[in-house]
Amino acid sequence: MKFGMLLPTVGPLAAGPAAFDSLATIAQRAEALGFDSLWVPDHVVFPTVINSRYPYNETGRIFLPADTPFLEPIAALGFLAGITKRVRLGPWVLVLPHRNPVVTAKMFSTFFSFQYRSVHFCLTESHVMLSADSFSTSSVS
Repeated sequence: MKFGMLLPTVGPLAAGPAAFDSLATIAQRAEALGFDSLWVPDHVVFPTVINSRYPYNETGRIFLPADTPFLEPIAALGFLAGITKRVRLGPWVLVLPHRNPVVTAKMFSTFFSFQYRSVHFCLTESHVMLSADSFSTSSVS
């Protein structure tokens, strides 16, 4: 049996100058304990207003406030590749509609060339229905 860990790249451990120190400590300890893979969640932004129903809890509302600290996952994976040696790395699920697919493919090919390990990820549509206006500075934090 293989075990993976979702790393805290969202929330208080993802805030401020100590974010990467926290991430490094947890990732290196997980690798030393024998975890096989490390995963990071993905969101480009959290809108301040979400009209669609969140499908993963009974309330139908997302549980994170819009101002929750959230590290960019591909950058975080590049950092993790530089401080780990053995564990497999990848985004938990990549929300492709929020990203340019060509730029995303280039970022992952660069990431792969640096780490010499396989890259694992799944792509998804977002459960949050966002219009182009959702990415304006007035509707995101």
